[in-house]
Amino acid sequence: MPVAGGSVGLAPSPERPLSTLTITADLLLAITTSSSVLTDNMPWRVLQGESCVQAAEHRAEVVANTVKNLQTTGAIPPGYSATVGTVSGYAIPGVGSIHTYTVVEIKDPKGNVVKTIEVDNYVGVPVVNPFHSTVNWNDPYNNAIQKIPAR
Repeated sequence: MPVAGGSVGLAPSPERPLSTLTITADLLLAITTSSSVLTDNMPWRVLQGESCVQAAEHRAEVVANTVKNLQTTGAIPPGYSATVGTVSGYAIPGVGSIHTYTVVEIKDPKGNVVKTIEVDNYVGVPVVNPFHSTVNWNDPYNNAIQKIPAR
């Protein structure tokens, strides 16, 4: 519709929404087609004298690379940042944590956490859970391995 001065008024394009489905699918693809599928599982790590901690740390590298690619393709919109790390969860009171896994936490341009996704393949079955709760990175059992800035 013409506006004063004869120019056409265009509404600003809306921000592309965060595509949780695309992110979840790409993370699942990453941990099932990369070196993570061969090395971040229980048999491999136990044979190396390691545990789920080392598996989660290596998997975090795979996840971080995937997140950066998702920023490039726009599945994670401009202005969004992420933290990839490990969480020691499934705690048993009086015993401690019985498993460590990888998480990615995505923040909007204002720094608010909008999505936290658990990524794991230690027991052999790939798990990508897009309903994980927010991570307390100050907890000594959690480890922020890579902070990925907004693009």
